[in-house]
This record gives sequence, C-alpha cells and structure tokens, in this order.
Amino acid sequence: MDPKLESYLRATRVLRPERVKPRGHDLFRVALSRYFPGLIPPENLVLTHSTHRSCESVEIAGQRYVVYDTYMTDSLHILNSLWLINSSVAEYWCYALRVIAEKFLQRDVVSLGAYAALHYRLAATFADPRVSRINPPGIRGFFTATQETFVVLHELSHIYVQSNSAEAQAKIQSELEYIENCNLTYVAPQLLRRELTGGRKAALAVEMACDDLAANRAFDLMADDCAEGFEPLGIVLPILVGHYNLRWLAMLDGLVSGFLQADLSGVAEQSTVEMMIRSHKAHANSYLILANRNVALSDREVRDGSSAERYPGYQFNAKELVELHDTIIDQFYESPWTSVERIHAFLKLLQSEDWHADLLAMASRFDVLSHTTSEEDLAWIANSILDGHL
Repeated sequence: MDPKLESYLRATRVLRPERVKPRGHDLFRVALSRYFPGLIPPENLVLTHSTHRSCESVEIAGQRYVVYDTYMTDSLHILNSLWLINSSVAEYWCYALRVIAEKFLQRDVVSLGAYAALHYRLAATFADPRVSRINPPGIRGFFTATQETFVVLHELSHIYVQSNSAEAQAKIQSELEYIENCNLTYVAPQLLRRELTGGRKAALAVEMACDDLAANRAFDLMADDCAEGFEPLGIVLPILVGHYNLRWLAMLDGLVSGFLQADLSGVAEQSTVEMMIRSHKAHANSYLILANRNVALSDREVRDGSSAERYPGYQFNAKELVELHDTIIDQFYESPWTSVERIHAFLKLLQSEDWHADLLAMASRFDVLSHTTSEEDLAWIANSILDGHL
C-alpha cells in the first residue's frame, strides 16, 4: 500500500489489517477491468478493514484510489441473514444499536457510544438465534457477493461520472428529470419542495446515476461469472435487497449526524425523501435491466436460430417482477424501516432527557470499572462489547 494512502487511512479510522481477506473479493478487479478499463490502476483498488463499513474514492498525491472496507461485507452478510429469514423488528433494532454505537465512537462521542453499546448488549440477549445458522455458502453468500460488487461498481461509477464525459452528463440530466417528474404520492408535496432543492437535488441525481450504472454492470457480471443456476430475476433480487440494506445503513448514519448537528428531525425528513426517490428509481431500473436483456436474447435467437441461450426458456414476466417488488417493499417497511423509526425515537429521547444516570447504572454492572466512569472506562466497555468480549 502506498505510504501516503496508509497515513490517510490510519488518520481516519482504526485499521485491522489482519481481518482483510483479499481472496474473497476477486470480482472487484474483474469489474474494474471489464467495465472501467483504465479508470484507475488495478493496484489502486484497495481493501481495508475497520468499523467504517464504507467504500470511498480518494485522491492522494495525484493518484485516485477506491478503498473498500471489508466490514461492509460483514454488515451485508448480517443484513442479508435478517432479510432472508424475514426477521422481526427486534433483530433489526439490535443491529441498529450496534451501528449507531460505532458511529458515535467514530466521532469521539464516547459516552453516547458506550450508552448505545450497552443497549445493544441488552438487546442482543433477545436476538433470533436462527441468524447464526444460515449456511454461508448458500444463497446468503450470493446475495452478499452481488451487493459488495454493486458497492464497488457504484464508487467506480462516481469516478467515471466525474470525468464529465457527454455520456455521464446525459445520464445525470436524465436523473434530474426523473426527480422532477417522480410522483411519490406517499410523500407530502411540501416536504419534497423543502428538502430537494439546489445542491441536494443535484447530489441525489449523481447518486442515482451511479446506482443505475452499478446495477446494470453488477447484473451482467454476476450473470456471466457467478450465477449458474440463477434466472435473471434471482440476480435482480439481491441487487434490490442490497439497495435497501445500504439505504438502511445510510439512514442510521444520517440520524447520528442529525443528532450531533441538533437537527435530528430535519435530517430524518431529508433522508426519508431521498431514500424513497432512490428506491423508486431502483425498482424502475430493475424493469429495464430485465426487459432489455430479454429483448437481446430474443433477437439473437431470431438471428442464429439457437435455443442454447444463457437463460434457456426464460421470458421476462412483468407480473412476477411486480409481485417481487411488492414483497420487498412490504418486508422493508415491516421491520427494517420500523427499526429506523425506533432509533429516531431513541435519539429524540436522548435529546430531551438526562440519560447520564442510566448510563452510570448500566455501566456500573461491570466490576472492572472505576466509580468515576471516565471516558477511558466507557470506551473500554463500548469496544469490549462491540468486539464480543463482554
């Protein structure tokens, strides 16, 4: 790793290089070489591990890097487990507490990080034991591989979009028009007008452009290299579920930021609107992914008379996709979304009430603590809980 990049990473997170497993992420370089040749050198696609669960592009000393934190893979694995067994709100609430504890600790808000970690430890005693028994080599592994590949392709798409090519700018303009014309009847019109103006709307258009580019390329890559035995609908499914997994994590991050900025409700409203518009477009794009590939297969069959296509006998079924979308949306609002609402309520309570006495009472159960519960003590408790030692 370039020393300057390593210095940047060490300054922005606590690295755990022993937890990086490069052999499980070979698809990342395949995606780079196949869809973005020459965009960045292959060695500039870097793996690391910390609690940041992120993928970011950074420019250091004139070199552009994409840094994928493999804690994201761990998180997607857990969220896919929760999704595949249709977990209750309690399981999502438990993991959400862990996420916000980590977010507070990353921002050096140690007391709140410890408080959330203690609540996480309490909630974990009621977590569903089925989660740990899902077979990793099975469908969960395919979901996670598809989603982490999408994440990397999304970040590579950001670099591509920044190139200001005519194709990229046309794509962004198309997304801006989509936002303008998006009819979300379940969102108050006044909320849309207030939250999506100027820079926020432009930023959302870029994110949606990268979503579309990444989803199409992730579908093609998984179909070509990894999806033996999966019909196209079975490849679209983990992309859509991954979209909601990522939006769930992003909304929790937004709530923590809003709490610290003393604008919890404003950030929550903005995040909700943006999540709904991005989700609306993600579902629309899944129609196009399947419809376009179905037409292409049919054209080839007409030209060469071949019946041995990639997906023999597969026909795009719009009704089947509508039913899939309805199932995904219903499941999201049943548990994951409800857990976000509970985190919102939890943080609002922290704003309005003195929680320090409760923190002291919860923390004092650990004999190793001094009676002062210093920040050092609280940091030790929080990190020990999150590392599974308490």
